[in-house]
Amino acid sequence: MTKVLIIGAHGKIGLLATRDLTAAGNHVAGAIRKPEQSDDLREAGAEPVVADVEDLSVDELVEVVSGHDVVVWT
Repeated sequence: MTKVLIIGAHGKIGLLATRDLTAAGNHVAGAIRKPEQSDDLREAGAEPVVADVEDLSVDELVEVVSGHDVVVWT
């Protein structure tokens, strides 16, 4: 199983990618800016990660992406 982080996971492409990747047996986490988007991500099969990556420090960004095999920015 590949651990995938999708940045911008609540967008149209991010949600489609989440469904496809989870259907293929991957674990998907989705970075989102707004906590209220979490339920949509869970319904698509992703674990929500609330983080506005544009405002994170380098250390904070490293923490968000750590532990994932693949990072996709949509």
